[in-house]
Amino acid sequence: MRPRGNCSSLDLVSQYMCPDQLKCLLFYCVRIALFYAAVLAGLLHRFPVTFFQHIAGQIRNHKSRGSRGSKDSKQGETITFADVASIDEAKKGLEEIVEFLRNPDKYVRLGAIPPRGVLLEMDGFDSNSAMIVLGATNRSDVLDPTLHRPKRFDRGVMVETPDRNGREAILKVYVSKKELPIGEDVDLRDIASMTIGFTRVDLANLVNEVALLAGRKNKLMVEKFDFNQAVERSIAVSLCLFVCESWEGVVTVRNISPLFMVNFSTIHFS
Repeated sequence: MRPRGNCSSLDLVSQYMCPDQLKCLLFYCVRIALFYAAVLAGLLHRFPVTFFQHIAGQIRNHKSRGSRGSKDSKQGETITFADVASIDEAKKGLEEIVEFLRNPDKYVRLGAIPPRGVLLEMDGFDSNSAMIVLGATNRSDVLDPTLHRPKRFDRGVMVETPDRNGREAILKVYVSKKELPIGEDVDLRDIASMTIGFTRVDLANLVNEVALLAGRKNKLMVEKFDFNQAVERSIAVSLCLFVCESWEGVVTVRNISPLFMVNFSTIHFS
């Protein structure tokens, strides 16, 4: 028989459940509350308040950078297609790309594949902008000569291979960085004299090779013999870098390693 009139949920529970059932219900409710409290405490311990403060700071910085970036873009000069003249074909090609970005469905429904990138010919940098573009290469002989035109990469700085004093200083740096224990018979100045033409990378690989050789022999420190063996291995690897072309019994050595400082032109076979 259902109760009449206004009654609370607690009255309904007490009416239809015995005292033992009420105790079990309260016990399970308390266990659930303690479980959620433990989970919350674990989250706060794993991700403390400083984490949430860091996230809030990142959001504020992102907003400030966005507002500052929009302000800078407004102050900069805006160039439109109307400001470009005498290169109608290139202008038309870029306008087609912009049109595709604005109305992609117009082309997709015809099966057109969207462009993934645009390669533009460099026409010099803005001479009024306070910006310098830096580039680096180890094969300047294969660069396009137009890169050296005025207003482009018109300043070249050659990084030469180090001399004996430079090689000795570089060896000291890498030996100290690796904390490599060297024996009393090791003189880095002698090693520098043996490594004519070695670059900084070559010397770094040499020190690493010395450490590997000593480790294979279970040595507590490296000796002069280990350095000599590592130098021989480095020279052998450089020999493998020779690029030879054979044509009618003539072999032309094109890519001589700087380790040997010898200019070969052709080698004739008898």
